[in-house]
Amino acid sequence: MHNNTSPASHSAGNSHAQTLQPNERVCYFAPAMSRPSVNLAPHKTLQDDWIEFLRTRRGPSALLLKCPYCYERPTFTDENDLWMHVRKNHAVHIPKDDSLVKQFRGTVLAKSRAISKEKANPPEQTKLLNDGDIKLASTPLTASLLEDLQNAELASASATASRRPASSLSQGKVQYPMDFGSRGPSTRGKRLFNPSDEALSQAANLGNVSPSGANASTRVVQQIRKRRSYLSYPRNDSPMPIDKLASSHTLESRHPSARKASRRLFIGWPRSDANSSVFRRKAVKIIFNGKECHARPDSGSGTDICSEEFAMQQGLTISRNQEDIVSFKLGDGSIIQSIGRVLVLCGLPSDWGSQERRWFCVLKNCVVPVIMGGQFLKKIKLYTKNKSLLVNCPAWFSDMPTLKYLGASKHWINFSTGGHTIGACADTGSDLDFMSLECARNRELNIDYRSRRQIGLPDHSTSETVGRVCTSVKVGAFAEFKMEFHILPHLPCDAIFGEESLEKLDAFNTCVETMDDYKDSYEDQPWYHPLNTLVDLGPIAAYLNRLWRRPAPNDTPQQEHDKCMDAEIHLGNKHNRSIRRISDESERRVAEVAENLRRQTFDRGHDNCIYCVGGVS
Repeated sequence: MHNNTSPASHSAGNSHAQTLQPNERVCYFAPAMSRPSVNLAPHKTLQDDWIEFLRTRRGPSALLLKCPYCYERPTFTDENDLWMHVRKNHAVHIPKDDSLVKQFRGTVLAKSRAISKEKANPPEQTKLLNDGDIKLASTPLTASLLEDLQNAELASASATASRRPASSLSQGKVQYPMDFGSRGPSTRGKRLFNPSDEALSQAANLGNVSPSGANASTRVVQQIRKRRSYLSYPRNDSPMPIDKLASSHTLESRHPSARKASRRLFIGWPRSDANSSVFRRKAVKIIFNGKECHARPDSGSGTDICSEEFAMQQGLTISRNQEDIVSFKLGDGSIIQSIGRVLVLCGLPSDWGSQERRWFCVLKNCVVPVIMGGQFLKKIKLYTKNKSLLVNCPAWFSDMPTLKYLGASKHWINFSTGGHTIGACADTGSDLDFMSLECARNRELNIDYRSRRQIGLPDHSTSETVGRVCTSVKVGAFAEFKMEFHILPHLPCDAIFGEESLEKLDAFNTCVETMDDYKDSYEDQPWYHPLNTLVDLGPIAAYLNRLWRRPAPNDTPQQEHDKCMDAEIHLGNKHNRSIRRISDESERRVAEVAENLRRQTFDRGHDNCIYCVGGVS
């Protein structure tokens, strides 16, 4: 005996039964070939029937592709069909570049899926059926009110399940309970309550309902759990009060731009080279005239130095007698004098018994307020046993220049490069490594004259490096490694190892030698105290050059000759680079001949030069 319902009606999802007439023949179709009955009512079009058929075959939640460029959007079941439609009717939108066609095709399909999803999932209504007992008043949501809403939904779902017959599984799907996000005010970002499991146990004990009722109650339980997880975890896009923000998340972790601004504000430390972001210059805390302050340690300086401004702030009386004035020779060969001396009681904060009276030379302009020399550092064994006394330079040091170097002739490091042995001054006051121009030329090192930097001196005047040398060096028992030296003319020593290089080598415990009886070959007058403070002001810029350059005070003939030779080398390198950029071979040869003639003329002018042939060193 055949069933009274048509297979086609089952495949279309119709719930009513169809009765066969006496003379009507029953037709059976295979499940894959079943077709819905086409309704030719005036208010339905063929397109609507086609969509209904596709929904039947693919399910009510399947996405159908719609053309994003058509006003009355046709529906397609395959991506290729949609793409052929776009190519045929909307070719004006397709890019001409073949490499972009594939990306454009993906964009069209994405838009089509988005449109289909909006059509397939319309926004839920504010109020659903069987919702009469639930009020939609926009009152503040509390724990008790939320529990009342959950209990009302459970009761509504149980009543609906008890009224439905057991055969309702084939009649369609049960309506979902109302979404929590559509009811009442938004409560994201705050956990309102800690709900109990009474509602869940009530839903789990509904064992006397039909299978459809069990599914409905299960959905309600899942909805309640979803709400709990929704309330338990705050969202990232929810606004939080300042006190919550400070306790749970810092301002820097939530806002990267604020983190960058805080670095600039609190660190305030200008970068001198690529490693400045890792290495921080060090300072030591001392007791200066009964007050704690920061001082820059300089292992190369034989005297302690302070600035006039800092001495006046401390209320000290400066002794300005003739025996109190000391001459200093700077790193570029110029001479400055101190304005006097002060006698100050100083020592370490951690050891009040170490305090003693020390003389400080006072400079009118100094790059740092206080500089402690090598004698004090040797006494407290700062770089050998008490490196824990070193601290990072404070934030208010940000106004001082980036690099400081005070050179002297007591701590030295012997290293070899290119088959030559060179003695370098070990100085913790410098962040960069320097080499004199004479040393680089005598060792025939390859100098890159294109790299130049602006260097600040202790009296806030400026000088310029003439190049850079990158070479392999061998220091003591260490393996050979690369080092970069900035070339500075008239440096009082052959080379300088800066603070960062000394820290990496742990030089004062491994390779530094003390030479008290060493006589600097570049010292013209032995009573000059070396004060080779070299402040790195970064790469040279033209406007800084014009703004900061000062005329050299009465250059010696040797200095004028060296400047002339440096200018000639720089000009020759510049002309050679210009000649190599000439594309025409004949023009390039003419330029090369002219450059050679100019160079020969310059060389002939120095044939009898006493500084070139070695008459004057």
